[in-house]
Amino acid sequence: MHNLDLTNEAIDTLEASPMPTSQARNRGHAHILRGKILGLLLRKRRLAAGYALADCAQYLRQEAGIIEAWEVGNRVPSLPQLELLASFLDFAAEAENAAALAPAHHEEFLLLRRRLIGTLLQKARQCKALSIEQLSAKCEIATVVLQDYELGAADIPLSHLIVLAQAVGKDLRYFLEERRPARQSSALAAPQPKAAAALESAQPEDEASLAALIRLTLAFKELDLATLKQVAAAINALISARDGA
Repeated sequence: MHNLDLTNEAIDTLEASPMPTSQARNRGHAHILRGKILGLLLRKRRLAAGYALADCAQYLRQEAGIIEAWEVGNRVPSLPQLELLASFLDFAAEAENAAALAPAHHEEFLLLRRRLIGTLLQKARQCKALSIEQLSAKCEIATVVLQDYELGAADIPLSHLIVLAQAVGKDLRYFLEERRPARQSSALAAPQPKAAAALESAQPEDEASLAALIRLTLAFKELDLATLKQVAAAINALISARDGA
């Protein structure tokens, strides 16, 4: 089954869950309920794929206890973590050894996705003319936590992301990556460390540049060494031609 099926099913499940009628009294209960609903879905899909908690934990580079906490609803994964899990279940269906599927640049992928999601959240908030303090009051999430979310400094649990998305007039698909990590024979493709370092210094308003950087680094990851050398030579020739003009 295609990895986007799990991601989309999770989004549909979360968005179909009831919203609290009284924010002050029921917000916490709604977070818990969404976490448990999502956890049941994740457990069902893992068992259907025939994998143990340890298999998922090894691929995601998490403790098995964290994956178990997702499944029982005591913790809620972020959207990038869900995307990685969905990719694992997709790849694992075609591989004999799940241990061979560990992503080569797991941390860089999560960093890029966190930063892009934070940028998208900030843009949507600004388009709604909401200050971060107003969004904090509306969603009952601390201002300092929201600042970390927008900077990509912290994972946004899906139970928080859906509330934030609704507050800024978006749905969860607004935050989906435009291009999934490309397949390779033994790993989930993800941007190289230099790309992550470049993203760290990018400003939040560079949304289009951030998205382009992700697409470019993922595309470069798919190229073999000979092709990369040809690309480098072509870029050097263009730079020389520009400088000589």
